[in-house]
Amino acid sequence: MKFYNPFTQSRLFPFVLSKAVPASEKRLQLRGRWVEVRSHVKRAYANIADQDLNYQEGQEEELLLTLQHKTGHRREELIQWINQLVRTVF
Repeated sequence: MKFYNPFTQSRLFPFVLSKAVPASEKRLQLRGRWVEVRSHVKRAYANIADQDLNYQEGQEEELLLTLQHKTGHRREELIQWINQLVRTVF
């Protein structure tokens, strides 16, 4: 079974993360959109349980720590990826 890496360019995630992160990208920008975005995260990482993806306003750090632990990616990479998903989905 081949491991799917959402951080590479693909059909589901047609973007490549840039190395320079603007100041506006250093925080999650979910604004009530997490329900739609979480399905994309779940598709990218099958090892993440639904309870790992529970999120409420103000719990960004807990969500990021869980995703870091489950995916093995850095916090900055995850923030940039999720923000890009928000822009792509909406």
